[in-house]
Amino acid sequence: MAQLKSDIFLQELGSELRKLPMSDTVRMTIKALDTEDAHVVAAVSRNLLMTRGLEVIMGQVPPVTQTQGYPPADNASVGTPPAPPAGQTPAPMVTEGEQVTFELKSCVYSGSSVKCDLIFTNKGDDRASEIDVRGRTKLFDDQGRESLANDGKVGSHTPGWGIIGSELVSGVPTRAQLVFEKVAPDISFISKLEISCNVGGKDFFVSFRKVPLSGRR
Repeated sequence: MAQLKSDIFLQELGSELRKLPMSDTVRMTIKALDTEDAHVVAAVSRNLLMTRGLEVIMGQVPPVTQTQGYPPADNASVGTPPAPPAGQTPAPMVTEGEQVTFELKSCVYSGSSVKCDLIFTNKGDDRASEIDVRGRTKLFDDQGRESLANDGKVGSHTPGWGIIGSELVSGVPTRAQLVFEKVAPDISFISKLEISCNVGGKDFFVSFRKVPLSGRR
């Protein structure tokens, strides 16, 4: 009976979620009701990252069938970026913000950390830049789990009080690296990499999605 109620609840939840516009997050409110008079005893609301589990509940993707254990065998997570041919590295990913080109070269898993190598190229005048590694630069794995950057380098500069400050010279590619700790060992890929930046006094975020990982896990 408990399993039947659980199934009915998930079906009703999925039906309501499908009515919502698609985005990176879903606002969910859970309420506890008194069984006598149905008044609300407690309620909590949270923004949930759109993960595979929510996509399954909403009926957007079929569940992955597996006989035992977790995660699914053979890298079966839906949306996993295809692996590059043997001997080749993934193609770089490029985005731009405040006249700076951000090129993500690679992300490598080692131990319980992920190191991402980037190149920043300033297309404007010479300007000061900052990368915030005090908890605002983060990655989300393929199961929605969050890991924070706590170290890195831009050019020859390392963090001071959680900020990597440097000068971006116009037209000169500047190498950078970000280090994320406490990454789950069963991560398949990075669903979102978000970097907190300040260039020329302007704060903004740079994001990369579905970033493949190399290295041993």
